[in-house]
Amino acid sequence: QATDITDANSLEAAQFTIRDDGTRTHADALETILTNLTLSLGNSSNLRRVALYDGTIELGEVAAGSSNVFNGLTLSTGTDGGSKTISVRVTFQSMVTDNAQFQFAVTSATADNAGSGFAAAHAGGASSSITGDDNRIEVVADRLAFAQNTTTPTALNAAMSPAVTVSANDINGNPDLDFTEQIRITSSGTLTGSPVDVAAVSGLATFSTLTHTVIGTGLTLNAERTTGGDWDVVSASFDITAST
Repeated sequence: QATDITDANSLEAAQFTIRDDGTRTHADALETILTNLTLSLGNSSNLRRVALYDGTIELGEVAAGSSNVFNGLTLSTGTDGGSKTISVRVTFQSMVTDNAQFQFAVTSATADNAGSGFAAAHAGGASSSITGDDNRIEVVADRLAFAQNTTTPTALNAAMSPAVTVSANDINGNPDLDFTEQIRITSSGTLTGSPVDVAAVSGLATFSTLTHTVIGTGLTLNAERTTGGDWDVVSASFDITAST
């Protein structure tokens, strides 16, 4: 989540190779010198910063967006028929979408007129891999949170409405959409069927039948993982009142 990228606080998301006339020597006997590069980015809202690197040397850095422009480059293939590989490094926003994949693609590239040029404006339009789990964001939950908290007052002998929901999140509050474990609810009041266990679906457990049979004030629910009995979190307080 760093606002300034270094090779230590970022992730390498892609590599692109500049090749002078592919793998064969060109008749012009000139190297290719990349001066400007534009990369499109899918699912850019999940990323904070994007940087180009030559090894451990940063060449340019921008705020992540759907189009990421790097100007003033002097990246040379070194020789006629040579090549140069650069890296794209990224940092992420605090809030991301689990399982979202992001992909970079070259949409524009220009070369110094002193050397060889590109045959196409997008220099072949290379793109980074999204095969399988490549460049897929994986949120890993380590805590629970009430997504739909309790409401007060709630009527005696009636299911709490709206239904209480509990989300499995990471430290930044991002839901883990792959979380399917059972979550357990208990109450400081008299709760029918306590403890109540519900399996999470896409990281969210919905408790639609929470019913209290005794009047009470300042009551709370406790949510935890059924297996392990940990990740405890307490709801907002609520009152159970007689129906009128």
